[in-house]
Amino acid sequence: IIDLFAVIDWLMTLPPELEKKLWTSISELERNMKMPYVTSVERIGIEKGRQEGRQEGRQEEGVFFLRRLLVKKFGDLPESFETRLTQASIADLELWGDRILDAKTLTEIFN
Repeated sequence: IIDLFAVIDWLMTLPPELEKKLWTSISELERNMKMPYVTSVERIGIEKGRQEGRQEGRQEEGVFFLRRLLVKKFGDLPESFETRLTQASIADLELWGDRILDAKTLTEIFN
């Protein structure tokens, strides 16, 4: 039934009175089934938001961890390197993380 509602919603625009009746029926169905009505477009948007959230979390963790290693090895970071760290992509963080093992200076890591 929920899939049918999604198709109806996608295929046609209803007059205001019928649209109100449709959404009332959907609300009743959601209450009865204890499950929200979510269209495929909404599901795609929700998944995209989750992926972006995971990506941001992974990047923040990478920045935090690499900063800890850099400070432990080289001491406080100059502002220019701190800025580069906070603006880095995940690929940059991975590259710099690999370089930290052999680098003798911060410049060797970030160049």
